[in-house]
Amino acid sequence: MRINSDSVFQNSMAKAIFIILLHFWVYWFPAYATVKFGNVNCSADQTDVLSMEECRIKAINRNLNMIKIRFLLKQKISELQMNFQFFKRERGGWHPFLYNINVNMCEFFQRPNRFLVLNTFFKFCKKYTSLNHTCPYMPNESIEIMNYTINEKDILQKFPVESGVYALRIIWYHNKKSLLQINGTVDYTE
Repeated sequence: MRINSDSVFQNSMAKAIFIILLHFWVYWFPAYATVKFGNVNCSADQTDVLSMEECRIKAINRNLNMIKIRFLLKQKISELQMNFQFFKRERGGWHPFLYNINVNMCEFFQRPNRFLVLNTFFKFCKKYTSLNHTCPYMPNESIEIMNYTINEKDILQKFPVESGVYALRIIWYHNKKSLLQINGTVDYTE
């Protein structure tokens, strides 16, 4: 039996091309997970200091949405504390997850590199927010996070987590009293 060397070469060449194309397909078009906002709720506890203008999620398409939060200051704020805490929904309800951090925001904006975790999260939304300078914050100043969408690749590279529903609770304090609360959930599916 005689084997045609041209047909063997063509078959192995076709296999090699197929494998190369498959590698490029997997590299350029990987199957990404979807991460999107589930809900958001904002409440102003000191209405004499600030007023809520907007707090909502806007759908872009079935798998993508954006968050819009805007409030207007009525008084000068020269001292601002923040507590942010993550939760994960598991059996039995919401459970604390990874971080529960208290930070003086005036110090954070002076030296952000001293606050590794908060600075990492702030980098994700920095270009979407007007909260980008140190104290004081003046009356009639609008503080906002506008049109923020979650970039799955960036976040999951820094914080690889499993599928599930996660929550973030942020409480802002002014003069040691609760000023503003923002609660939101994120749905992550692979």
